[in-house]
Amino acid sequence: MTSRKITPAIRQKARAYEIWCHCNARKWDCTMAEVAEALSLTVKVVRSICAVEGWTRRLQAEVGHENEARDLMEEFA
Repeated sequence: MTSRKITPAIRQKARAYEIWCHCNARKWDCTMAEVAEALSLTVKVVRSICAVEGWTRRLQAEVGHENEARDLMEEFA
């Protein structure tokens, strides 16, 4: 049996699947920092993978004032 090398592309797809599973289970109600901590990844890695996969806007904002602005917009809508 030959051993297969885990390439960076395969590792990134595996991490993307982990991120998707974690976030999907929480209905995307989490921040990149929370995802990074839960999966023992850096925020930079999570941000990069989410950008490639198009998930950045699904995650909650990191900064409190952005959430407040969204809440105000929903209140007046």
